[in-house]
Amino acid sequence: MNIPYILKLSGLRFKQLCFLAVFSILALQSTAQVPLNDDPCSGTSISAITLTPAAACTFTTFSNVDASNSTTTGIPNPTCANFTDADVWFRVVVPPTATSVVIDTKQIVLQDGGMTVYTATGTCPNLVFTQIACDDNSSANAGMPKLTVTQPAGTVLYVRFWGFGGETGTFGICVTANIPPANNECVNAQSLTVNPNLL
Repeated sequence: MNIPYILKLSGLRFKQLCFLAVFSILALQSTAQVPLNDDPCSGTSISAITLTPAAACTFTTFSNVDASNSTTTGIPNPTCANFTDADVWFRVVVPPTATSVVIDTKQIVLQDGGMTVYTATGTCPNLVFTQIACDDNSSANAGMPKLTVTQPAGTVLYVRFWGFGGETGTFGICVTANIPPANNECVNAQSLTVNPNLL
């Protein structure tokens, strides 16, 4: 279609094209999916995603695309890694037999992250947060945060992750704990079978 033809479009045709353009923009906006863990609370419910500590790190993929700055009251701003917005939340419970947890992250699309850990008192939507650790680049995965947090067993930790300066994208996160083996105590000693050929 050449330019002179476009200029001869009727008023009706022009209005139709404008409507389609606006509709397309709105349709694209409506496909934006705010992460479920955009805030630590959703009303009276916890919306932070629970991560279960394991003996070894296995990264799980998450995203902070279309996340916003948390609106829950009582949250101190992070003190590291140039926080602006686009944060997502996780929840970790220190295992009964552990004294610390290690939270590590890796790049996928997002290349530079920040992370802080809070304890909290109260219930949603009125949790009161206390920052206990914050990190920018301690992971072996360049540009990504890693934290070792020592707290009593049963402590609930809230983990806040964001991209440095507002960067967004997918990233990996894992939680490990110094969980002792099942036979750590004498009462749980593991039986061994003696090879009869050696008797």
